Amino acid sequence: MASIVDKDLYFSKGAQKSDSKTSATTSAASKASEMSIGTNVNKSEYEISNSSERFQEPMSLDRPIEDLKFKKGVKRGAHLDSIAWMSTNKHVLLGSSNVAGHMAFGYLQLYGSPQDAVNEKNCSISADYAQGPITQIIANDKVFLEKFIVGFRSGLVSLFDSNLSFIKKLQPDMGRVTDLKLNSDHSKVVYSNSNGSIALIDMKDFVTEKYFHQAHCSSVMGVDFLAGKSDQFLSIGQECSIYQWDLRQSKPASRFTELETSGTSIKCCIREEFFVTGDIEGSVKLFDIRKPGEELVKFSSNLSRIHRIKSLGQDDSRLGAVGNEDSIAIFKDHSLKLSETYIIETDIPVVRDFFVNDEKTIFVVGCECKKVVPHKVPL
Repeated sequence: MASIVDKDLYFSKGAQKSDSKTSATTSAASKASEMSIGTNVNKSEYEISNSSERFQEPMSLDRPIEDLKFKKGVKRGAHLDSIAWMSTNKHVLLGSSNVAGHMAFGYLQLYGSPQDAVNEKNCSISADYAQGPITQIIANDKVFLEKFIVGFRSGLVSLFDSNLSFIKKLQPDMGRVTDLKLNSDHSKVVYSNSNGSIALIDMKDFVTEKYFHQAHCSSVMGVDFLAGKSDQFLSIGQECSIYQWDLRQSKPASRFTELETSGTSIKCCIREEFFVTGDIEGSVKLFDIRKPGEELVKFSSNLSRIHRIKSLGQDDSRLGAVGNEDSIAIFKDHSLKLSETYIIETDIPVVRDFFVNDEKTIFVVGCECKKVVPHKVPL
């Protein structure tokens, strides 16, 4: 059972450190042999669909969708994969998972406050789903009142109500959902997939507006909209490429730069010109969107592999990175000076996600640990 968890979900610490060189070598070889992309993307390299009907049907599930209603008393899974906080009503949504044989099940739990989430017994409502572990959650209650967007490892993206019941579901691709990001005017969500695809979801009707087949020649590990730009976003691939996308153009994608190692995450800063990336070696890099191909700053986060980079708050210039460690690296998004970076150590073996509340307390979750752990964030 442990081997399944390490391979498919969590990238064990020991395996990752020994495999980082192999991963880099493999990705470099795949870049040279699989495809060569110029500054502008040729139409033949992408299958772009504006049809929202083709991608609305979910994959065949292990049990009927009607049977996936919430059950009272469903406990947390052994691994806490994702967590989101709603700043208006203070609720917390927690995604966890269990692995049983070759099956993996996902669980959602809703809590009335961050403090309630620390103790599992305070759960307001819970549900289990056969679509597998929950990889991403968007819970912005200022935009979607009493609604949540959830991405699963099965590739399913679902809109839920406050009872954790399905409102609508999409299946843009069959691979794992690696990232979900909302644009600045809250009209679109960009979706990335381990099969190499990217999709745009129209939030008005919750339908797939555009679909980009093989947007990268390997897994797309992260996406994010540029600050203040509702039609422009970036994507980072396992094959070491970063692409810049402008949906107003007939050829929407252009290559921004090639990385030395496989990318794992991307986050645009609150200053619209800048963005940061994470990679398999634990490096964090700063780029200026006005300077394609130029790396401004690079430093080691002391994490063996960056899994996720998030903002500490809507108007907070600090970012937090988590990887295959028991720690969170926090740094300022516009400087990335190592002297201004600090590490929060936790008792969670592998940290997977976090959020920061109004009291500047960071709540941390991870795998091989069923606890939501609070820590004070240094000012």
